[in-house]
Amino acid sequence: MQSKHILIVDDEPVYLSVLENVLKGYGELKTVESAAEAIRELNKNPQYDMIICDYHMPDMNGFDLCQHIKGSRRISNIPVLICSSFIEGDAIEFAEMHGADGFIPKPLVKHDIELQVKKFFNN
Repeated sequence: MQSKHILIVDDEPVYLSVLENVLKGYGELKTVESAAEAIRELNKNPQYDMIICDYHMPDMNGFDLCQHIKGSRRISNIPVLICSSFIEGDAIEFAEMHGADGFIPKPLVKHDIELQVKKFFNN
């Protein structure tokens, strides 16, 4: 399997750590702590295979970041998975309405993370 490049965006170090531990076998990981950092990283390196981002972040929420990504011809093809514990109702439908390709509920559970990632990586 070819190594994948995954950008992880979350302002909580504990969630970054959990995602890194679960995803380390999937390829090269880059972590950033804000949407603004993610945008800078994507401007420098648009070659990511997936972006996993938190919904609640201080500078820009995950859906706004997702819409920024999906609105850019250069990076719109990158799958974006949103992580959150604050969405009520059908979280997957809500995430998709905002342009996300998938949803990972918090608290983060290895099975939930892998289930979403495998949809795109067929691992």
